[in-house]
Amino acid sequence: MKNFTYQKTLIIGLGLLGGSIAKSFRKYNISQNIFAFDVDIDAIELAKEQKIIDKFILLDDDLSDFDLIAICVPLNQYQSVLLIFVYYIYSL
Repeated sequence: MKNFTYQKTLIIGLGLLGGSIAKSFRKYNISQNIFAFDVDIDAIELAKEQKIIDKFILLDDDLSDFDLIAICVPLNQYQSVLLIFVYYIYSL
């Protein structure tokens, strides 16, 4: 039986940083389930084909079950991502 640090991880952005984190988490069994969001559907498809992520989600899905959320988007996109979290928190 594997001992995972996290049960459910969400990675927002599967570029160089997010993709590397996802690969490392998979390789070293850091997270049992790896979910991802990216605006680039090709990046999602490639990550699923390579078994780097388990599932693609939308940011309006329920985010409360994640043990870890890694925001791996360009700095100029942080504001829009964080606004989604603010909206989510206040809608609970």
